[in-house]
Amino acid sequence: MESKQLIIECENGKNIYRLLTERFAEERFFDGPAKSILSGDNLYIIYGEKYYYRNKSRIFATITMHRRADNECRINILLGGGSGGVTVTLGAEKNLMKKIIKRVEEVTEENQWILTEVDEEKEEKEKKKDKEQKSEDENTGKNMGPL
Repeated sequence: MESKQLIIECENGKNIYRLLTERFAEERFFDGPAKSILSGDNLYIIYGEKYYYRNKSRIFATITMHRRADNECRINILLGGGSGGVTVTLGAEKNLMKKIIKRVEEVTEENQWILTEVDEEKEEKEKKKDKEQKSEDENTGKNMGPL
């Protein structure tokens, strides 16, 4: 299973769904057309499946685009698949992930938007460190204030 989270800072976030969907449609990422769901004005989901002959497996991809503000869109990409004929992965998930990210990069560059990849492991470590520091401060009495 592969997952990535991207953040796009853009001027007009309302166009981002259309631009990315068009770009994904140009490339044959999936067997058949990608399906999409619009949930309100802020959440858009694209999903599809691709068959890989070399290891007789299918990869299912889900791309969610959540517009958090008019100038920010958070994209989550989740890929997973099963192997039918081979018990080891031959890199199909990483290959598809690279293709999807490349298309997102193209759209952001063409529109002069800012693209940031979120390091989820780093975020988790920072949250854990902050929680440990807060717990340590409470145990040592640093937050007690004047008596």
